[in-house]
Amino acid sequence: MKTNLFLGLLALCSVAFTTGAEAFSCYRHIYNKSGSPWITGGSGSYGNVYMWMDPVTPRCRKEYCQSAKGCQLPPACTAEYQMTTTGGRGEGVIVFKDHNGKQGQFPYSFDTDQCPYIFFGPSGPISTNHPANGDYVINGNQW
Repeated sequence: MKTNLFLGLLALCSVAFTTGAEAFSCYRHIYNKSGSPWITGGSGSYGNVYMWMDPVTPRCRKEYCQSAKGCQLPPACTAEYQMTTTGGRGEGVIVFKDHNGKQGQFPYSFDTDQCPYIFFGPSGPISTNHPANGDYVINGNQW
């Protein structure tokens, strides 16, 4: 009886300690609605950034998007990305480079259980937080 009670409490405690803010990840999208390809990538100083192609559109092949090299995002394709946390904090930068090699950076920071609202970064061809916090929409062909 004591062994079962101990094992039950141990299981409950392990769940309680693994479901906090430290385990939060934010999953968002980058929509390329322009007529040109873009390269996008990200890095985290707290947590990491992982990117992959949205599997819904077959012509947006997964080999276009490799986290270490960034995503080559053709027109009318969508990349999905994940921002993770370290110690309950997520911080880093998402980078966009146009077909001319010019780039812009969007820093992000969050320490809650919600995806960050992007406050800083260049405007121009890229809209932030649409349709949801942390989403990006590329509307123009270059910076």
